[in-house]
Amino acid sequence: FLIVDPPQNNQITRKGIHYIKGLSYHENLKYVRNAKCLLEIMQDGAQGITPRTWEAIMYNKHLITNNQYLETSIFYFKPLMTILNSSYDLSNYNLDDLNACLTRFDITTPARIRHFIAQCSHESMCGKYTKELGGESYCTKNYEHRTDLGNNQPGDGCRFKGAGYIQLTGRSNYQQFANFIGDQGVMNGVEYVAQHYPWTSAGYYWYKTKLNKKCDAGASVDAITLAVNGGTNGLESRRSY
Repeated sequence: FLIVDPPQNNQITRKGIHYIKGLSYHENLKYVRNAKCLLEIMQDGAQGITPRTWEAIMYNKHLITNNQYLETSIFYFKPLMTILNSSYDLSNYNLDDLNACLTRFDITTPARIRHFIAQCSHESMCGKYTKELGGESYCTKNYEHRTDLGNNQPGDGCRFKGAGYIQLTGRSNYQQFANFIGDQGVMNGVEYVAQHYPWTSAGYYWYKTKLNKKCDAGASVDAITLAVNGGTNGLESRRSY
């Protein structure tokens, strides 16, 4: 990751993240040509076609942006452009949780970060959903009285349905996560985890299943997908991220 001109107090030393003070547009284009994707965070109320859009088109790079206007423009090309769905996707709290997650679970090399973000992006539709969508009837049918998940109390199916970007599910898993991070508020259930730990809960799963080790060994997207999904659902989407 290359970040240009961030405030000094926002800079964090971490593998794979580089800060640059001052960059001419000519120098910027050199980095763009060598990048795998471009990330654009626009201020509230800003819209229009930006230089990042032109760069993505010109150099055939994947653009991740919160520019809602782009989706309705004639330049929108879905295979190369991911539009984040709301300001919440890039909220300070969400980014704080992401930073804490990457540090806590040592997801700090380019390979680890790419695989982790790709899997979370697919599972959550690029951060749009922080919890499983199924309602009461779905949860009751699929999770109520599931002793393999530790759901042994009435209502556990809905209370402990999937939460976070890689869905933490079941009373037992919630309790293990709560103990690990030292916050018993997790046992309040899905809404608490979805609001406070969408990334950290995903990182906990990543840690428990030793996926950093797979990334370090050069695992393919197919192999990481199998570990996360148990199959190959959404494989092309995961590869695109």
